[in-house]
Amino acid sequence: MSRLLSKDLIIVCITCILTLSLLACGAPDRTCKNESDCVSGEHCQNNQCIPDCQDDSECNNGESCLSTGRCGTKTQPTNNCGNGVIDQGEECDGATLNNQTCQTKGFDSGDIKCDATCTFDTSGCTKAQTKNDCGNGVVDQDEECDGTALNNQTCQTKGFDSGDIKCSATCTFDTSTCKKSQPTNDCGNGQIDQGEECDGTALDNQTCQTKGFDSGDIKCSAACKFDTSGCANASGKKAFGQICEKSTDCEDDLICVIANSGQKGYCAATCSQTKPCPNSPPNATCALKAGDDSICGWECSPTASNQCPTGLNCTPLGSSHYCTANPPPTPAKCGNNTVETGEECDGTDLRNQSCTSQGYVGGSLSCKNCQFDTSACTGPKPSSFGQQCTSSSDCDAGQVCVSFTNTLSICTAKCSSTQPCPGNPPGASCRFKLQSGDTICGWATKSGAPPVCGNGAIETGEECDGSAIQSTCQGIGFGGGTLKCNSSCRYDTSSCTGTNKCTNLPNPFCAAGCDNVTRFSPDVGQGYIVTHGDRYSWLRRGPSMVLKYATAMVKCMYPGTANLGFGDMSMQNGGTPADTSGRLRHPQGTHVKGNDIDLAYYQVNTPNNYLRAVCQHTTNGQDQYHCVAQPHLLDPVKTAYFLAKILEYGSVRVIGVDGKIGPLIEAEMTKLHQKGLIHKSILDQFKNGSVTWEETDKGRGWFRFHHHHAHISFN
Repeated sequence: MSRLLSKDLIIVCITCILTLSLLACGAPDRTCKNESDCVSGEHCQNNQCIPDCQDDSECNNGESCLSTGRCGTKTQPTNNCGNGVIDQGEECDGATLNNQTCQTKGFDSGDIKCDATCTFDTSGCTKAQTKNDCGNGVVDQDEECDGTALNNQTCQTKGFDSGDIKCSATCTFDTSTCKKSQPTNDCGNGQIDQGEECDGTALDNQTCQTKGFDSGDIKCSAACKFDTSGCANASGKKAFGQICEKSTDCEDDLICVIANSGQKGYCAATCSQTKPCPNSPPNATCALKAGDDSICGWECSPTASNQCPTGLNCTPLGSSHYCTANPPPTPAKCGNNTVETGEECDGTDLRNQSCTSQGYVGGSLSCKNCQFDTSACTGPKPSSFGQQCTSSSDCDAGQVCVSFTNTLSICTAKCSSTQPCPGNPPGASCRFKLQSGDTICGWATKSGAPPVCGNGAIETGEECDGSAIQSTCQGIGFGGGTLKCNSSCRYDTSSCTGTNKCTNLPNPFCAAGCDNVTRFSPDVGQGYIVTHGDRYSWLRRGPSMVLKYATAMVKCMYPGTANLGFGDMSMQNGGTPADTSGRLRHPQGTHVKGNDIDLAYYQVNTPNNYLRAVCQHTTNGQDQYHCVAQPHLLDPVKTAYFLAKILEYGSVRVIGVDGKIGPLIEAEMTKLHQKGLIHKSILDQFKNGSVTWEETDKGRGWFRFHHHHAHISFN
């Protein structure tokens, strides 16, 4: 009994001693995962809330009671990284993250982690990229693309059929150069497709009110364009851009402008320097004249779409195209056996032309792709025409021997408006009168005689002659080198360096029918566009070929250049252009026989290179019809290079430009010569009067209107 009692007492005493010892060190209170689970005056250690120490006596040897309430060394607090508890000096421990997330660390999303050193690992956190990173060539968050980094997207992946997708300056896709093969074929499917404003009842949430009207019902036309004919204003009168028959149909401050008698018009606003055009419908400019008023209108291109307000069509007007209420021009349909605008012929309809009228001796003229096909025509037979002679007996029947100089007599032919000159040697035209009254054929050379290769003078049909050269290797597309002349009076490029970047160009040389006045066609070619109707677009074949070559060279040397607009030439009968009422558009005797053309300047900061004023031309609201300030829309470099090519190949009488434009072109032509792009002989031609202008009105005809276009007159 006594041993038993003694044993029980020993056990009780040991328990008491252990308990007292634990309390002295800080007895465990409750479990915890991090500091927030414990009350004030405690800290979390080994998943237990432990009372903070009060002094060093409560700590092990070598440790001190730190200000944090933990025992440890002052230089290296104790911690147990990896025990799942956030100890002194730890940010986290394993899965214990102390309620921290990517967001509390300043990121936008992601998963925060704790690394092996018990510090936060934010490598899995992400922060939304701002637009400030746009342009770094990397597709960041919220960017569709960046520079050339297109994220494997193409026009095709964006629903188009062809084209090159680009990245805009705001790092979003630019699909402006993407195309659909037939954008209008889907019109009528009830869905608004590429190139459509609406489709059936799908109106894109547009109403009469969103289009600027007060009431009414907007509709969608059969062409998938908005029809606002059912829209009205409170007054019941027509708004700007709506179709009208008379000015009383329009709102009080508008007038009804009718382009052609018998047609309807549209309600137009007057405008001036201080009175801009209304914003709806958009893109109107102060570009037209109606009597003494300047009015708002829309210049357009016959090859583009959706440029005109609803109900208006892109039609020829003056020397350009504008939106009018006239019916749209009927497009030519090659193959219907009817010659239409832009066609030389169509099937069996040859317009009474033949091989002989085209400058050949015989053969069978045919039509291919609505252009004359002379492949079956037979070349000129051996003739005395153009050969030297001493008397008319040396010449073929019907020809006469004419002295062109004191030492040069040539067999030539009598000619008239119905009897053209023979085609070989080429370039002859009905240009000289004899004392007898007969008109004879001659050539556009200094002597009037046909060109002769090898005489050292560049004549019609020649690129060069011996040492007489009018271009350079760089000027025709090579990198450098020396341009030479071969025995056929054509350029020899064997000493040019680099690869010629300008190939497959139109032929500038006319071989037959060079003085025939023909419809300038096609309307749109390699670097040009005829910007007016069939009525005023007749030019001699020779100058036509030179113009087509010159615009193609500009397109090659300056990639991306918009087509140059060609304006008034001559009438089909060779007369001065006149409207249907007979009112002349130019002074009597000008623009005759297909010798002259008005054409646009190359431009900057404009939607196209159509005929338009390239400078300020009004003073106190009055049109001065010439530049009154420096031409801010002119591209003098391209214009100078183009005129250089005209002078190089064309037999030019004179080129007229505005008084403030001429000096700029001359300065740029000098720079082009210094760069090796044009030959000194072309610069000399320019300075010697081939290009002329008036800085003050000297009455020579160049002072007015050439702020709007240049004028070229060919020999």
